[in-house]
Amino acid sequence: MARQAGLRFAGISAGKYRRNPGRSLAQNLADLPATALNVRDVGLTTAGVAQSLRILRRFRPDVVFAKGGFVALPVAVAAKILRIPVVAHESDVSPGIGSKMVSKWAKVMAVGFPVELYGDQLGDRLLFTGNPVRQEILSGDSQKGLELAFGKAKAKADPVLLVVGGSQGALLINRAILEGLSELTQRYRVIHVTGQHHQAEAESRARELKIPTGRYHAFGFVDAPTLANLYAASDLVISRAGANTIAELAALRKPVLLIPNSQMAAHQVVNAKRLDRAGAVELLSEEGLSGDKLLKTVAALFDKPKHLQDLADKLATFNTPDAAERIARALSEVAG
Repeated sequence: MARQAGLRFAGISAGKYRRNPGRSLAQNLADLPATALNVRDVGLTTAGVAQSLRILRRFRPDVVFAKGGFVALPVAVAAKILRIPVVAHESDVSPGIGSKMVSKWAKVMAVGFPVELYGDQLGDRLLFTGNPVRQEILSGDSQKGLELAFGKAKAKADPVLLVVGGSQGALLINRAILEGLSELTQRYRVIHVTGQHHQAEAESRARELKIPTGRYHAFGFVDAPTLANLYAASDLVISRAGANTIAELAALRKPVLLIPNSQMAAHQVVNAKRLDRAGAVELLSEEGLSGDKLLKTVAALFDKPKHLQDLADKLATFNTPDAAERIARALSEVAG
């Protein structure tokens, strides 16, 4: 994608730290497969720092932008060694280990949520910017979305559910959807972004249940223009609680049912609870998630159309239309 946009690109090795936030340090260390991978990834991160030093010496940037996550950490460490200023951005309310480390020397620590929510986790050089949204996401067409999912069919009659679980899909959400698929598709039209590894299973289940093509469609993966059209066609979005997805839904003023990943992405739970307290989302735990539980929750939401509209309106207050411009200004100022 970078090359297609005419940008110079260089990749590095990077390792991440695997842990279950609900466990103690001793319990995490006792997870031998994860510990073995963590030890291996220390070597990958060290290699990434060496690679980043070579790349930064070659590129000679005036400023480094670190967008959180384990891939950004080696680059930020190399920038510190070379005394290149760093601007970092953390999308989530609950920052990861990489962001916490980088925040100790970043000139500016931009954040996706109001600064008071971060306490002292990221130091005192915080700048609220919000989370940028891809422009193509904002220009979706409802009719195109319906045609992509269901073909040239009847006008939109029943409500449309859009289920998205990220690029890799969300196994527990997928299972609940497929478990309740017969009942869900009797009431709603369902667009299901399963993740590439789960599309065949979803399609097989739909055939087994003899679900009409005008009631259900499974996509393995969708690009941004397609996702924009699917968003536009939807009446309710069922999603994980990643900060980027939340930013997109806020910009589009969509009612959303969030089912955060509590096992491998604790920051999603924090994001979702913050929005739930503000009355901006409907929140459903993945613990004990089933097709029946999902169906009842969705039905209760559609039984209260005013509540659905309130959710959309309150989520829209978290939209920051100029987030990208705010980050760009910070980069320009630090670069001098």
